[in-house]
Amino acid sequence: MQQPTRRGRALATGIVTALVVLLLPACAAPSGGTVVTQGYYDGEYSIISPVTYGYDGVAGQDLNLYFTDTRTGETSTPSLTLVAPDGSTVPVSELRGSYTKRFVLPVTGRYSIRLRYPDGDTGVRRYTLAVSRDEDRGSTGLGRLGSVIIGQEVTYVYTGTAGERLNRYGVERILGPGDGEVTNNGLRSAQVTLPVDGPYRLVVERSGAVISQDLPAILAGPGATAVPELLPGQHVDLRYPGTAGEVLGVGTSNSAYSIELRLPGDAPFPGGERTRYVLPTAGTYVVALTGDANFGAAGTTVWLSGDLDLGTLGEGSWPAVGRVPGQSFSATYTAPAGTQVRVRTLDPPGVKPAVVVSSPSGLTVVGVRDPEPPYVSDPWTTYTLTESGTHRILVVPSANYDGGTITLELDDLP
Repeated sequence: MQQPTRRGRALATGIVTALVVLLLPACAAPSGGTVVTQGYYDGEYSIISPVTYGYDGVAGQDLNLYFTDTRTGETSTPSLTLVAPDGSTVPVSELRGSYTKRFVLPVTGRYSIRLRYPDGDTGVRRYTLAVSRDEDRGSTGLGRLGSVIIGQEVTYVYTGTAGERLNRYGVERILGPGDGEVTNNGLRSAQVTLPVDGPYRLVVERSGAVISQDLPAILAGPGATAVPELLPGQHVDLRYPGTAGEVLGVGTSNSAYSIELRLPGDAPFPGGERTRYVLPTAGTYVVALTGDANFGAAGTTVWLSGDLDLGTLGEGSWPAVGRVPGQSFSATYTAPAGTQVRVRTLDPPGVKPAVVVSSPSGLTVVGVRDPEPPYVSDPWTTYTLTESGTHRILVVPSANYDGGTITLELDDLP
């Protein structure tokens, strides 16, 4: 048999080397292989490179295993199996969410945590494994609670008094003396009223949890009112003495605070959140503020206002000079019946304010917005006036976005 030439051997070696390089992504060296304790672990795995970790457990103890990987848009689920020291599979005692399996260990010894690829894809995925046991951390006071490993459940004990209002942010459940669950009181978001004196168990399943009491109420009038820093989920009430038929604009300088206007008697204002309200009766209204954990801690300023009047306007561009956050503004426009006028607002990117045009008799004039495409960030709306006289143009900023200066533009059509 003829032996391959040196050149042939070199060519064959090069082909084999190239194939190995091409297959390397599918044959990545497996992660894992260590003995884990409570904490986070990550790495890479593939269909031919499963990952196994060891865990030294004690009979009767709990074990939470959170496992997910970098799959994108696939329906297959990565497989996590806990194998006992004798080789048997440990049954799952509880599922927490989509990615956490909870086990009760049957024996003492070294367990195997096996992470297997979910399908026949030859790619490599990164994974995250979180290992934890539930904890009872004893007594706590008001304020921020400690960190929690994802998939873990942590319990604190809070000594409360009957009638106390307690705000819970990130606290899954509050269990009173006798283990009955205390549900929200409906007065403020995520707030409970404790029914009796005694110890209450706080069940926490996420980091960043906070328990707090409301800050003392603040008496507010028209204009600016300074509000101190709020913890996540904490509330403070501004009390405003209003009159029937009064227009009240509500705005803030800090989007870390959600705002809700409530009627005298503390019932929700009908119609939901907005920036402009017409008060139905005389009485003390409540502007309830809530702190949000998605933003840094800081105080804020709340503005309570009536409509800003820009006076009588003609064709041109008119900025609402002096407008405060949450404040609506109006203008008058005089023209005979049959006039066509285009109206639009210019403002920073975000949710556009609402524009309402009213005829001299008080009827709303319906406008026709310019068609799309093309997309225009500040589109015109054309109004055909059916009455002669002075019309009113009202501009109301969105409750979701009030981005500063708003300019009203009017264009008389020939």
